[in-house]
Amino acid sequence: MSSTPIRLFFVLPRPLFPLFVLLLLGLCLTPVQALRAAGTGDASLILERYRECLLAADPVASEADFEPTPARMEEWIRTLDADGRWPDIAYADKDPAWWSAREHLLRLRVLALVSARAAAAPSALEQAGADADLERAIDRALEHWIKVRYQATNWWHNNIGAPQIMRDIVILRGERLVGVARAGALAVWKQYGTFKNPGGGQNTVWRSELAMDYGAITEDPMLIAEAAESIAGEIRVLPGGEGVQPDFSFHQHGPRLQQFHYGGFFVRDVSRIAWQLRGTPWAFSADKVALVTDVVLEASAWMVRATSTVPGTIDRQVSRPEGLSPGHGDLRVTARFLTEVATPERAEALRALIERQGGAGPALEGFRAFPDSDFATFHRPAFSFFLKTISTRSRPAESLNGENLRGRRLNSGDHYVLRDGMEYAGLPPVWDWELLPGVTGVAGAFSARPQAFVGSVGDGGSGATAMIYSVKTGDEKAGVTARKFWAASGDAVICLIADLQSGGSEPVRTALDQALLRGPVTVGAPDGSHRVVNEGEHAANPLSWIHHAGLAYLPLGEWPVSLRLGPATGTWKQINRGRGDEPVTRPVFLPVLEHGAATGGRSGGFAILAAATPDEAAERSARRSWEVLRNDAGAQALRFADGLVMAVFYEAGKIEVQGRAPFTASGPCLVLMREDVVFVADPARSGKEVVLEAGGRRAVVRPSMDGTTLRAVW
Repeated sequence: MSSTPIRLFFVLPRPLFPLFVLLLLGLCLTPVQALRAAGTGDASLILERYRECLLAADPVASEADFEPTPARMEEWIRTLDADGRWPDIAYADKDPAWWSAREHLLRLRVLALVSARAAAAPSALEQAGADADLERAIDRALEHWIKVRYQATNWWHNNIGAPQIMRDIVILRGERLVGVARAGALAVWKQYGTFKNPGGGQNTVWRSELAMDYGAITEDPMLIAEAAESIAGEIRVLPGGEGVQPDFSFHQHGPRLQQFHYGGFFVRDVSRIAWQLRGTPWAFSADKVALVTDVVLEASAWMVRATSTVPGTIDRQVSRPEGLSPGHGDLRVTARFLTEVATPERAEALRALIERQGGAGPALEGFRAFPDSDFATFHRPAFSFFLKTISTRSRPAESLNGENLRGRRLNSGDHYVLRDGMEYAGLPPVWDWELLPGVTGVAGAFSARPQAFVGSVGDGGSGATAMIYSVKTGDEKAGVTARKFWAASGDAVICLIADLQSGGSEPVRTALDQALLRGPVTVGAPDGSHRVVNEGEHAANPLSWIHHAGLAYLPLGEWPVSLRLGPATGTWKQINRGRGDEPVTRPVFLPVLEHGAATGGRSGGFAILAAATPDEAAERSARRSWEVLRNDAGAQALRFADGLVMAVFYEAGKIEVQGRAPFTASGPCLVLMREDVVFVADPARSGKEVVLEAGGRRAVVRPSMDGTTLRAVW
């Protein structure tokens, strides 16, 4: 018995044919799966947009490429041997951080970029000093890598770094890459392996993006969809996990602030991916775009001045030459991607950020704390102040893969002051790592001993941070403990140090700064005189103030100050095994409070002020805009000229305010008090109620257990 096929397709009206296909898909697939399958035609758009970024030299790779100068192109083409290797690359090197063999791929990507640009503008190829030789060099170098398939000891290079660069090479080569070479290059690209790792933060984003682009080039819409979903899954707030925190700071490798290390890659990559996927079936939802925008505007933008950032936001990257260079905090490319996918209101704020980082817009002003990361920032037109503390809820900077070999005291109360972003550029190799700016300790103190009582309070314009401070040495009795309190308002940051204790015989010291020496250093004596200090080592002397590069440093109390001014020498290899051992010499400005040995609970502090000239420093020292109300083991407090009071209570207590009734607190808390309102935070995060009283006024407050500031009215 014969059968006659049913030819539905021939009787359907042509305009209804696409709808019928979707209906048929819907009989076999879920609605979401049907949408994914129907979006196959958008795959090429994803790659076209990514290629556009590559050709425009937008930073899309995990590290910046080399500048493709004609001289460099000519040298690479000339020195590539018959086997496709460069003689100056140590292919057998196994350094886990800077894997030397990876430079082969980096050079190959640059050559592929020059070739791709030349295809669009032939003159570019002529300017590069190459033609057919360039193509032969690319083919030889690519063939060599595919044949050998070098493997690093660090999984990241094998599963992320090398596949990323090969992905770029494949996309740049386009139709020129065929046959065995294409298959081999795709195999290296696919080394990303398993990409679904929920909660893996930026590592998951990297691997998922590789899978997404692989799905696009192989026309596999289901793979694109799965990978895009995996990336979107990392765009979430994950308290205590890897990734975005409730305060929009970014953690990786545990509760460790990585805003411009892993977090910098995160916001740049997911912003670009959101831009790539816009208008396709795999586009990110509005809430995902909104969260990335919040990370950029509400956190990252506050952790930079212009395009420069500080050690507290980059962790072990401080031991890389690019870490503290101007531009490492550049958010403009990220912001440009987001302006095309964000809401109109947020797009306007992003454009303002772009203008500000380009030097055209006004500087940020105000105080911002990030309680999930023990980090605080204070911005004024004249300077920006950054403070990284540590608690039992956060971790010190990591030393990993031979990087950050001396930064064991980072994240333990170190501060940085930026005016133009050059203050610390290139200094890590020559730093005295036991005297990081703001750190108190003794010789041999190797790390912080985290305490629970750490936090900040602020009203947006002004703010304060408190920390029970403890650092340890090999001899537990020789460690250093103190109460530290920083208050920022107007053009001043004041740090109070109370109950300073040390059980050892080594002198205790606090670095007021350790920055690039730029211009004369002037000091003011207690008798009112002042003088310019020559380069060299200067023993501790009582000083009223020190002026350098637009800032004044004022010792508070009886502690004298020593000065180290002039050249210091070191190597990058001393702090990062994968870097060079050529000597680096930089002039350093290092003023140090000398507390002496066996400090016995003494108290004092210092202030950092904006001061354009030494005369202004002298005037501001003589007419201080604040007064210290209390500075001991129980409480530390300041009152500013405008009536603002900021205080920390380590226990129930009272603060005397001249001309006003005493201010009391029933338990530990941080307080910022104005005439009719009080802002409160609990550094201990105990959740206990606090009763505040002043002049017949009373406020009963239960501070948030997440360390955020609570506003209360008397």
